[in-house]
Amino acid sequence: MASLFQEISLGGTLGVTFIGVCVSSMLYGVTCLQTFTYYRSPKAKTDSWLLWSLVSFVALRRLRGYLTDCHVKVAALLAFDSAHQAVVIHAVYNYLVLDFANPFKVVSLVWSIPTEVVLNAILALILNGFLTFRLWKLSTRYHLTGIAGVLTLANFGTNLAYAIRGYLFDNIFAAETILRVSPLGSAPASSIPNLRAASPTQHQGIAGLSISVVTESMISFTLAYYLHNRRTGLRK
Repeated sequence: MASLFQEISLGGTLGVTFIGVCVSSMLYGVTCLQTFTYYRSPKAKTDSWLLWSLVSFVALRRLRGYLTDCHVKVAALLAFDSAHQAVVIHAVYNYLVLDFANPFKVVSLVWSIPTEVVLNAILALILNGFLTFRLWKLSTRYHLTGIAGVLTLANFGTNLAYAIRGYLFDNIFAAETILRVSPLGSAPASSIPNLRAASPTQHQGIAGLSISVVTESMISFTLAYYLHNRRTGLRK
């Protein structure tokens, strides 16, 4: 068991995860501040009920401010973002506190990890769907809107497939290096179920992240182009 624990890079796995949760928590504070600022602004009183209802669940989509055209400072669902932050903290708490120094638990998959992916997929679907609608309003070009819509749905599908695999499998790493360790204390390496099954999940995760980058880059650059062309030249 000790040899297995030494094979796992804690700095490159749990350490990076802990740092990510710290940064995520700081940005979540910005999320709440942005939501509070929006509701105290005069614009919140004049926005349509549909947009106001959207912002009722919406908060800052971290490091993304694409909704300038409709004067909305908020860009992701606050309720989902709060739940997302909660399950991320739950996962890290399990690995770093409840199952601390347990190598078998380090390679296990906590239910909150695929749940986090599902919540993030819903956030991206709603936000990118709204931005795709804004893109259509600005450009009136169906081919651009269609491409953005297809990419948005593809991003949601790959993330959902990744999460489903996470619920089905009980480990988080492909861990070929772990399989080379023959004795795991008193248990052989074969006693860890589905240890190789995470490899397809890793490929799906990479595909989902790649599609997400392409989708949001395409939408953001296209919106920036049309917003730039619609400038009036008048200073506020």
